[in-house]
Amino acid sequence: MEFSRLSYEILRLQLGFTKHEDNQVADGSSAVMVDKRTKFGVRNLQRDQQSDSVRKLRLEKALNAFSDEVRNEANGLKNRLATDTNDAAFLMDAIDNDEASDAEMLRMSELESSVIYARERIRLLARQAGFFDDISNLAKMYPL
Repeated sequence: MEFSRLSYEILRLQLGFTKHEDNQVADGSSAVMVDKRTKFGVRNLQRDQQSDSVRKLRLEKALNAFSDEVRNEANGLKNRLATDTNDAAFLMDAIDNDEASDAEMLRMSELESSVIYARERIRLLARQAGFFDDISNLAKMYPL
């Protein structure tokens, strides 16, 4: 529920609140209203709503940054995987034709390890990306 400045002032007067002069903010409003009878302070509703909105935005930005980081890493690994797979295919042809040197045999072993690791890492990153998507969906329901 959003209150206009006039609605807020009417509510404040009906409830017997006054502005607490020590809590003036830049727009001239008070951060806290104080009940004249009990001296109990209540925060400005508009400022609370603004704080909540800013907090939600910060949460969404942080989750987007994490998600982008995971997706960028996965894309980089996919590119490296494609290169390594292509290199391994050419080396395999040389091995099949008995044209591979010892260095090329060692390189083939390294490529196999690299391809296996990259595939496992890409699967993990996909799970992490899904996790951040789920959290982002929850963040959209952040109570305001």
